[in-house]
Amino acid sequence: MDFDYSPRCLELQTQLLVFMDQYVYPNERRHHEEVEANRHAGNPWVAALVVEELKALARKHTRAPLSEIGHYFGRRSHSTVISAHRRVEKLITDHAQIGLANQSCNVEDAIRKLETALRTA
Repeated sequence: MDFDYSPRCLELQTQLLVFMDQYVYPNERRHHEEVEANRHAGNPWVAALVVEELKALARKHTRAPLSEIGHYFGRRSHSTVISAHRRVEKLITDHAQIGLANQSCNVEDAIRKLETALRTA
């Protein structure tokens, strides 16, 4: 029996590993800070904005199925990836502000800065 991964599976695995290295791992500190801020504000179950942004970026920058993207973000379903993408799009449309490196920044600029920084890293 052949138990090797298919070429498509290997391609998706490579895309996801590159995405994790470029986007997810560098944002672990920000995630921790957002989770702690939510806890201190009495909202421990509110999703960290960085996770929502990363789900949207994963959808934008990989050809991975939504279910696989969700799996890498805490075994979530594909619908949470769609929801995250919609949430980030709404934040962009509403010109929402977030804290980024102790400064206020709109979401669209924050995503652009994140993408630029990670491309040059």
